[in-house]
Amino acid sequence: MPALLESVIAIALRLPRDEVDDALAYQVHPQWDSANHVALIGALEDAYGLIIADEDIPDLTTVAIIRAYVERHTAG
Repeated sequence: MPALLESVIAIALRLPRDEVDDALAYQVHPQWDSANHVALIGALEDAYGLIIADEDIPDLTTVAIIRAYVERHTAG
């Protein structure tokens, strides 16, 4: 899962794969703005077959948090 997650994030945020690590954070990196956050949520839903609840979206602000969320909501 880690390689898939990092690839999904890199593509959605239009970043080089090597810039995606657990410290990458929403509105800290210029590419992770509100528009790309919406794109990222959609990409995560598509890649993992998730439906991310609206109330969860504002909390998904770092790669580490997203990783934990995906692990909790999928088989791992």
